[in-house]
Amino acid sequence: MKVESLIGFWWCLVLAKVVTSDGNRVLEFNEKFVEALAKESEWRSFLVLFYAPWCHHCHLLAPIWTQVAQHIHNHDQDIYVGRVDCTKHTTVSTHFAIRGFPTILFIRRDKRIEFRGERSRNEIIDFALRVNGPPVRHIVDCSQIDPLRQKHDVFFAHFGQNLNENFSKAAESHQSIDWFYHSPNACQQFSDGIYAIKANNYHKIYDENESELEDWIKLQRFPQFVKITNGNFHLLLQTRKNLVIALVDEFKSMDKLNPQHQAFYNELESIAHTYPNQNQLAYGGDRFWNRIHRMGYDTITSFISMYYGNPVLTILLFGIPAGFLSIIIYTTCFSDILDAKDEDIDENEDNDDETHEKRE
Repeated sequence: MKVESLIGFWWCLVLAKVVTSDGNRVLEFNEKFVEALAKESEWRSFLVLFYAPWCHHCHLLAPIWTQVAQHIHNHDQDIYVGRVDCTKHTTVSTHFAIRGFPTILFIRRDKRIEFRGERSRNEIIDFALRVNGPPVRHIVDCSQIDPLRQKHDVFFAHFGQNLNENFSKAAESHQSIDWFYHSPNACQQFSDGIYAIKANNYHKIYDENESELEDWIKLQRFPQFVKITNGNFHLLLQTRKNLVIALVDEFKSMDKLNPQHQAFYNELESIAHTYPNQNQLAYGGDRFWNRIHRMGYDTITSFISMYYGNPVLTILLFGIPAGFLSIIIYTTCFSDILDAKDEDIDENEDNDDETHEKRE
């Protein structure tokens, strides 16, 4: 163990320099990283941030990256967390075909997996620990299931003596996104089969007669109430489910909601967890009459809100044009009637004149 630690320390000196001397675990890699990576043994992994000094998003990610490095150092010392300045070390960025900043890669010899999730501390850590292990992890005892529920929002588990081949292939394909486990023994409410296990004691078993395993995993990979991010929005669309989206105000720096929206958020979350396994009635639609109805509703609600906000301005904006429009419509539609009345009056006057003349 001491020999491996010395080798690891030598690696750090060869490949990188420590960014700061105040306990920062982020390593700054240089051109030697590519050369030395080819000689590296299978067990060592790297989580690397490729950045540019002028990149605004890279600056926002910098403090998060420091926290990621410290956490991974405390929990999995087989992963080295570092970064590469692509404006200085262009050879490294060219070797890994970096096309945008920031880019996060998990590297282990020939294995390269790009992180495409939300750039938050927990998401990046979860990704690194997941891809660093085997695609399918083992559940030794049934008592591990409840801790796994608390640890993961959703995970897939196969219960059965022999590992399902299709399940193993799916785990290799989706390791960068989902967690997969295998238990050789059946556990209480889980008989032999493949399950999507979620929070609040909810789980769903896979039925091969209903869909392919790959499609079923895409459908079940999210909890009942999920935060939409740039990284998972395209995955949510792949589920082909009807989405109810709530917009709330979040303080990004503190990762907390606006207190005024917290009650609304809690109410929606409770609704989502109340009916996890029921098909809800769908409202709305995109047909012609639905669009007309929605347009009318939006117009009326906008007018009412404007009126309550500033009634005088609303009357001036809508009342005066409406008055002029009414006059124009009236004169256009009823001009024939007015002309007809004038003609009748003229005819009556002519007839009266003729009658007068005859009497004389």
